[in-house]
Parts: sequence; structure tokens; C-alpha cells
Amino acid sequence: MYLPQLGTGWQIPGSVPMLPNLPMPQLPNFAAPFTQTANPSMYPMPMPVCPDVSTSSNMPYNTGTLNEEQLKLSVLTAVADQVRRVQKELIYQHQDDLQAMRQTQTGLFSGGQKIQEMINKMQQEKDHVCTEMESVKRKIKDLEATSEKLRKSDSSFVID
Repeated sequence: MYLPQLGTGWQIPGSVPMLPNLPMPQLPNFAAPFTQTANPSMYPMPMPVCPDVSTSSNMPYNTGTLNEEQLKLSVLTAVADQVRRVQKELIYQHQDDLQAMRQTQTGLFSGGQKIQEMINKMQQEKDHVCTEMESVKRKIKDLEATSEKLRKSDSSFVID
């Protein structure tokens, strides 16, 4: 199998024992001239494999970086704080709205009572006026009847 050269001084090794079928680039050899490499085989020697490094450190000192769990915890705390802040703002706003509604309700109830008292007073006054009108009508009838009697009894009596 022929693999073309990627760049001057760069070569693709056959495969790394840990990663078969995956070509790995090699660093250029600056000690050699820019010609064919000294290794006559088509695949140069594989590079050494680095051990797997996990993201969490078992070292007793602080490296100044956050690991993934610390980062998640930090973001979670920040989001929770933001949610609590917004929640408190909404609670205070809604409490103020409820207080305003309660005051409005109290004012409307008080106003409704005053209106009902006014209606009751007006009804009483209307009833009193109706009673007085009936009394006046009766007195007018009595006066008309008395006037008629006087006319009949004394024909010389003139009422203007």
C-alpha cells in the first residue's frame, strides 16, 4: 500500500498498537535533510503511547482549574440563585398586587355599603313623600267636598 507524503518531513506510520487502523502523524525530523527518511521500511517506528489522563486530579494541591463536577456544581448553584432571585421578585410583586387588590376590594365593599344605605334612605323618603301625597289628596277631596256643601247651603257665597 502506497501512502503519499503529507508534507515535507511528515509521515504517516502504519498503526499504533493501541489504535489499529488509525494513521498517526509524526513530527518532522529536523536533524535529517528534506529527503527520504533513513528508515527504509514503508512504516516508521510507532510513537510511544501516553497513559490515559483523567480529568480529575488525585494530587494533594490545587491546580487552579475546575474539574467537570465542580463546574457543574458552580453552574447549578448560579442557576439556582438566579431562579430564587427571580422567584422572590415575583413573590414580592404578586404580594403587592394582592395588597392593592385587597385595598380595592375593601374600598368597593365600603362604597357598596354606602350606596345601599343611600338607596334605603331614598326609598324611605319616597315612601314618606307618597304617604304625604296621599294625605294631601285626601285633604283636597275633603276641601272640595266642604266647598261643595258650602255652595249648596249658601248660594250667595262666592269662592274665588
